[in-house]
Amino acid sequence: MKNIYTVSVAALILMACSAENSTTDAELTMADDAQFADESMSGRSIDGRWGIQYEACSPANETGDGVILVSRYDVIIGMDACSITGSSEEGGVYAIQAMCDGAEGDQYEATFHFSTPQDGVMRWDNREFNRTEDYISCDGGAMH
Repeated sequence: MKNIYTVSVAALILMACSAENSTTDAELTMADDAQFADESMSGRSIDGRWGIQYEACSPANETGDGVILVSRYDVIIGMDACSITGSSEEGGVYAIQAMCDGAEGDQYEATFHFSTPQDGVMRWDNREFNRTEDYISCDGGAMH
């Protein structure tokens, strides 16, 4: 009987230690997640919603025509949605590599070049069409 009692007590101690370690691991994971969230909230200066003109920022613009949306993971330009695969910043210009799904169902790779915003205006160096376009902040940073 003494052996059964000893085994039962040992099992209870192991379970208690195991539960204690799991809680500690969970707490560490939560702390890591909170630190990651803090870092991700800082974002890039180009993150946000940008319109080619103030009217493009209107909620009535359901198609997103003339709007660029930049987030940590995506670039959405009009009806094309692009998942960011890499990015770099040099001299105030962000180069964002992305895999895109076009409005017509086609997939393509693209590199977008956006300048650091000045006075609520972000410049897109649209190298595909050999032109630059200025976009105003739809989030309230632009002068209207």
